[in-house]
Amino acid sequence: MRDTKNRDAGHLSMPAGEWAAFLTAVKAAEL
Repeated sequence: MRDTKNRDAGHLSMPAGEWAAFLTAVKAAEL
């Protein structure tokens, strides 16, 4: 994941399972 407005800042890496859990929480309005 990276900031598309600041591409020189690098990116964050995370396991696919953690990303999926994050998206599930966002979709469930938990975050």
